[in-house]
Amino acid sequence: AVLAVEYVGYGAYQEESTPSARSAFRSVEAAYQHALRLGHTPDQIILYGQSIGSAPVCAVAAANPVGGVVLHSPIATGLRTMTDNGPCSPVCMFACLEPFNNLRAIKRIESVVFIIHGTEDEEVPCSHGEMLHAAAQAPHPPYWVEGAGHSDIVENHSDEYFRQLRFFVDGRRDLEAADAAPQKISGGVR
Repeated sequence: AVLAVEYVGYGAYQEESTPSARSAFRSVEAAYQHALRLGHTPDQIILYGQSIGSAPVCAVAAANPVGGVVLHSPIATGLRTMTDNGPCSPVCMFACLEPFNNLRAIKRIESVVFIIHGTEDEEVPCSHGEMLHAAAQAPHPPYWVEGAGHSDIVENHSDEYFRQLRFFVDGRRDLEAADAAPQKISGGVR
């Protein structure tokens, strides 16, 4: 089952309310809780976040058990998308106020994290994906899309994108099936 989330203040809800970090986090948390109410177990839920949408996904995955996380062109932190690092940069000076700190959240995500990022992304440099991959507790091999930008991976690399995504999802299913299967040990079944 696939459950898509529209963030409050975006898309169909753009005219009804103003987007905020809090409303984005609430949207993903509400979708996660809804999936549980539908009867899905946490290990059957794979969260997918793209660009700034990676922040609420990381926050929910850091606070709840999930089967996996896919981060597509993710931000390491919101401030890092606006400025270079340096001792006097806003990244350092205002880090404690950062509402979109995936670098902090990803360290608390216990499930497998799959990162997809274009190497020529000019909006969110690929270095963000590389930092998150290095910080993840359980990183899946990343998909660095050579020559791709921020929003053209699915359009220009669809065959490989879907192959990589299928490999990740199938790998999660294989682990789930292995966990559910009885394990043979000498002298019987456990």
